Amino acid sequence: MEHDEVRKRLHRYFDGITSLAEEQNLRMYFLSEKNIPKDLQRYKPLFVYQHKARLESLQKDKRKNRPALWFAAVAASLTFFVLLSPPDKPSNTETLSAAQQEELMEMYKHFKLNLEVVSINYNKGASNISYLSYWNETTEKLLK
Repeated sequence: MEHDEVRKRLHRYFDGITSLAEEQNLRMYFLSEKNIPKDLQRYKPLFVYQHKARLESLQKDKRKNRPALWFAAVAASLTFFVLLSPPDKPSNTETLSAAQQEELMEMYKHFKLNLEVVSINYNKGASNISYLSYWNETTEKLLK
């Protein structure tokens, strides 16, 4: 593509009257051309950024359908239901021995430790999601 043609398309681009194919041609020009005139150099970061953002968006869409996330969501909700259900009470005539109580306390401590590990990993994922929403808002501001 000739440099004069690029300048014309850039004017059309900033006026908002280019087609998607023309925008793609501009993007490919700035990504692949080695000898860009100095007056057009200032537009290169814009088109490189758009290209990278589009690739990241496609990768983000691919990550949405991971079955592991669904499994984690189901496991977390089942855990909450188990925690909120009332505990089984021993019958009136039966009392727990000291050994049984000690075994139950060990099981409780082990379960509590596992829940803390799940909570830490969940918080890491939630913090990453909040960062993605910040990135998405910033990107939308730049594209407007």
